[in-house]
Amino acid sequence: MWTIGYDDLESIAVGAGILGTGGGGNPYIGKLMTRRCLDDGARIQVVQPDDVPDEATCASVGGMGAPTVSIEKIQRGDEPLVALRALEQFTGKKVGYLVPWEIGGTNSMRPLVQAAKSGLPVVDADAMGRAFPELQMCTYSIYGVPGAPAAISDVRGDVALFPNISTDQLLERYARAVTIEMGGSAGIASPLMSGADMKRTVIPGTLTFARDLGAAVRQARETLADPVQAVLDVCNGQSLFRGQDRLRRTPCRQGILPR
Repeated sequence: MWTIGYDDLESIAVGAGILGTGGGGNPYIGKLMTRRCLDDGARIQVVQPDDVPDEATCASVGGMGAPTVSIEKIQRGDEPLVALRALEQFTGKKVGYLVPWEIGGTNSMRPLVQAAKSGLPVVDADAMGRAFPELQMCTYSIYGVPGAPAAISDVRGDVALFPNISTDQLLERYARAVTIEMGGSAGIASPLMSGADMKRTVIPGTLTFARDLGAAVRQARETLADPVQAVLDVCNGQSLFRGQDRLRRTPCRQGILPR
């Protein structure tokens, strides 16, 4: 178990931006929300999947909708938690652990905010290892954990429940349609699962991975080293190609960039 501090938060945000692989939205707003929670004295504890009891009840929480809307539209920040409480009330189950949906982009931060507001620990894992577009693409769905029952909530606290949907692809379509009516952005809680199912289906260690990845990039920037190489070192990756900066091929005259 470890506790997220300010430095960890900065590194997770940088790492999650990279793991978004061009999608998932910017973690910046969620990072600010999480910082505010830390300023108010909240503690965000991270536990390993194997430390969660098999009989525990876990839930994934996050945001649904267009990332640009989430940036432009003022949020309360607790929309996923409102959805979670509605889901608990409907099912009669009390959630003990929060699990990120995706470690890339905006949804890397939302579970941290909900953990800070609820006092629940966050599991060091997710269901994609990066950002993903639709619910049925995550490992929960792939390995047989049904997305329904599910709940979504908007900035007004309005809640929509999906008690029984035959497929996760259909749940994605229905929840997305309601999210559009909610203004293009909503918080979602889905799926509810046992600790045993969580451990069977998640990708472990991804929150720590995002932190380590971001920390390496931040260190490279501070020392004027190559941040790309820092990423490759952490990921044990290999560079396939490098692009060429078109503007730098032509000398600048009098400080004016060529058109």
